[in-house]
Amino acid sequence: MNRITAFAGAAALLAGGCTTVEPMDYARTLCETVPRAEFSTCASRVLDHYRASARMTDTPFGYSTSGPFAMVIADQLYLGRYRSDPFAAAFEAAHDGEVCRGHYDAGAGSFDAILAVRCDDGRTGTADLVLDQGGRNGIGTVQFDDGTRGRIVFGHGAAGAAPSGA
Repeated sequence: MNRITAFAGAAALLAGGCTTVEPMDYARTLCETVPRAEFSTCASRVLDHYRASARMTDTPFGYSTSGPFAMVIADQLYLGRYRSDPFAAAFEAAHDGEVCRGHYDAGAGSFDAILAVRCDDGRTGTADLVLDQGGRNGIGTVQFDDGTRGRIVFGHGAAGAAPSGA
């Protein structure tokens, strides 16, 4: 499956189409930009992260959704978690000790549902996410002010199952 097909399949699911996106489709969408020799390692790490996160039941009080979050920036895989409610969202993901964080808060004056992103190395930018119909899974992109771009997948759907108690 080429990258256009994988991304189109994920986009069709998120847009309410009848395409089923399997966990490996999320991993392909996320890891397609890494060098071919590193693709299997990236995809395996994404799937392991999502499966481990699917077993977690520590949803913080007051959040309607939370779950695993992964992104690839400049061939580097960042893994973490996201949380959101109807008017705010945030994520934190790390790679080799470097953390990137994103947030959106309508109550604090954010007019667009675009997350402001800041990484420990000083990079700043924005993340634009697309939710599925249930609002718990999705895909997206991150764009930094220096021109660096990345891909994002998030939610328990990437693991093929909702967390227990969801």
